Amino acid sequence: MDKKVKSSFEKKDIILLLSIFYILGIITATVGFFLLWPNDTVQEEPKKMYSELYVSDISIHRDQPQLAQEQSVQTTDTLWEVTTVLRSAIYHYTKKNGFMPNDLTALTQPFPHNIISSIPKEPHTLSNQVSQHFTNKGGWVYEPKKINNKQMKENQLKQLISEALYPNVNVEGVNDIHFEPLRILVLKNSNELYLVADKTILRKYTVALGHLGSTPEGIHTINQKIMNPNSHVTPLEESPYGKRALGISQIAIHGTNSPEKIGENVSNGCIRMLNEEIKELYSIVPLFTEVEISSDMDVQADLSDKTDIYLQNTEMIYNQADQTWETDNSKVYHWSG
Repeated sequence: MDKKVKSSFEKKDIILLLSIFYILGIITATVGFFLLWPNDTVQEEPKKMYSELYVSDISIHRDQPQLAQEQSVQTTDTLWEVTTVLRSAIYHYTKKNGFMPNDLTALTQPFPHNIISSIPKEPHTLSNQVSQHFTNKGGWVYEPKKINNKQMKENQLKQLISEALYPNVNVEGVNDIHFEPLRILVLKNSNELYLVADKTILRKYTVALGHLGSTPEGIHTINQKIMNPNSHVTPLEESPYGKRALGISQIAIHGTNSPEKIGENVSNGCIRMLNEEIKELYSIVPLFTEVEISSDMDVQADLSDKTDIYLQNTEMIYNQADQTWETDNSKVYHWSG
């Protein structure tokens, strides 16, 4: 009679094996879940890196046409702004002297003849080199024109200045840069200062004005541009005039050592600005620029506010650094304050 063969695995061994396989299955499923499930943190970084490829006026990838279009509009408007600034400097020099400067260095002379601090950079190439003829290499082309200042009408003068100075780049819109000189508008009812060209607001600042309406209304002219006024007798951080001043007869548009007062009517007539903002305005606005101070809100009715599309980092275009030749240590200034 055959004997029944005894199994080599007992019941407890089978249970142990099943337990091991069960545990391994759980571990495998868990590892697979974490490896295959989308990781938001990992995916978000490439998105961030991709968005950073869009820099300045150059788009490395062209699969976002709306972004490219917005950048093109901003570049065109920026070119118009900077060209207007430089043409405004030539305009005021010409109105003052009766002739155009032979070269643009005449605009950057020491105080009190500092029409502008430096030649602004053409925004496409960030060059401020000046050529006598068009080369398409960036910077500016300047070909001074002869004028008869006594017989020439205002529109004729502005047209000649447009023909004399233009960007040295071949880009869309470069031949359609309409020229109207820069001007400043100060609104007493809202404590705001606008930098305006034609009917476009290029910059908008909150300012402190005169107590009891003492800031004089009317049309004025910037007759002095002074860096760090009275710094030879007063430390800058203690100076009530701050880091820059645009003199207007008995008052001035100037910086402050009391930034917390900006927006209030606390001065003796002067127009106070934050120091960083007056540095920006000073670097853009030429000597002899018109300043209109008004409490009539209608003066801004036909203006278009485009401050959101114009230059934010203006130090790349306009030189805001201190320059000793734009200081005046020969006197102590006593504007209304």
